[in-house]
Amino acid sequence: MRVVHAECKNSASGLVWRGSISLDKTPVLVWRWKINRIYRHINERKESGDDFPARIYLVTGTRWLPWTLRVLCYVWSNGSGGVSDWPSPYTGREKMVPVRHGVAGVGHWQTMRRNVGRDFRKAFGIHVRSLDAVGIMTDCDNSHNHAQAWYGDLHFLAH
Repeated sequence: MRVVHAECKNSASGLVWRGSISLDKTPVLVWRWKINRIYRHINERKESGDDFPARIYLVTGTRWLPWTLRVLCYVWSNGSGGVSDWPSPYTGREKMVPVRHGVAGVGHWQTMRRNVGRDFRKAFGIHVRSLDAVGIMTDCDNSHNHAQAWYGDLHFLAH
């Protein structure tokens, strides 16, 4: 297993891969992640609480043509945002999707599987043929927290 370890202390750690991934051929993302803690007493739906111990960004479009950008952000929710998707407090072009919620599973590897193409249709009402970037991030800059996360074995499958 290949693992990336990320840590934040009143900061953010991120890593981005840019390239093309066909969602027509490989719409399913599978990954493993583990966190050491969640952040308590924050409101994830507001800018001041937009922090997550683990998140995965899936980006379609280009910053040179900002109206083409759409972002899904799979998050390990601290619990305050709820269990349904919500728009980013920063932009309407990004949707937060809580795929883990609260303290259940903290400290243990969790295997996740999502149909990215289906999630883009649900979030934005559009058919996305390909991704242009994938990123991981552990952040705690807004809430002034600290955390660690481990990300492993991110890959795309046909089904």
